[in-house]
Amino acid sequence: MLGEDIKKYFIFACIWSFGGWLDSNKRTMFSNWWRHTYRNHTTFPAEGEVWDYHIDTDTRHFVRWHDTLSSYSVSHGQNMASEAFVHTLRSEQLLYLSSLLTTSGHPVLLAGDTGCGKSILSHELLNALCLGDVAEMSELRIPINSSTDPRRLWGCLKDRLEWRHGTLHTPAGNKKLLCLLDDLNLAKTNKRGGQPACEFVRQLLDQERIFDPLSLNWKTIKGIIYLATWNTAASEIPPAQRQRLLRHFCIFPCKYPRFAIYL
Repeated sequence: MLGEDIKKYFIFACIWSFGGWLDSNKRTMFSNWWRHTYRNHTTFPAEGEVWDYHIDTDTRHFVRWHDTLSSYSVSHGQNMASEAFVHTLRSEQLLYLSSLLTTSGHPVLLAGDTGCGKSILSHELLNALCLGDVAEMSELRIPINSSTDPRRLWGCLKDRLEWRHGTLHTPAGNKKLLCLLDDLNLAKTNKRGGQPACEFVRQLLDQERIFDPLSLNWKTIKGIIYLATWNTAASEIPPAQRQRLLRHFCIFPCKYPRFAIYL
């Protein structure tokens, strides 16, 4: 890979690392600031904002996200299938970035209000990465609700793990396990206002080791990659606990679709 190509990937990674969590108005300000501050070093096309482009892996040139969108059409007289997924500019960006991160072993969290598409985006990502005989990851989908505690969460996880040696347990089948924790913020709340299931996940991310809530045996858990959704309108977890958990995730805001993104 040439030095100029490495520079492009570095710039692309910096932009999304520092500004990927911003809303649309702040992104415009960030794009203007980036172009002005690094005007002598940027390799982005002059048209549009820095968010409008990604790197084509074949040509290693910046191309517009719009050019990669797959079209979806319904024949006259037919209804749209219930499982249909219509790609938009924003969903394409989130799927692309989340795919890069999860396949590299980094936890990803999609945060947004109720009904903005967090869950369907997560399911689409799991379908893309885990379906098929040649897929390198298996999937586990765990819907979180007000009765989810560490015991119930561990009950879902342990059925997909197998003992290796000592205290080590890994996903069965010599594949990594992509685990979706859907609506993680809805986990059961105790009398002190904490959410033990969230702390259970936090300890798995911190140490990859936990005490089995059923047997109280010390176990090492490796080979699990976490994908989560978080409803920002219904979050009640205390700020200190929230920060301890969420600091492990690469967080992307998930907004309601707008008409403009279809154009």
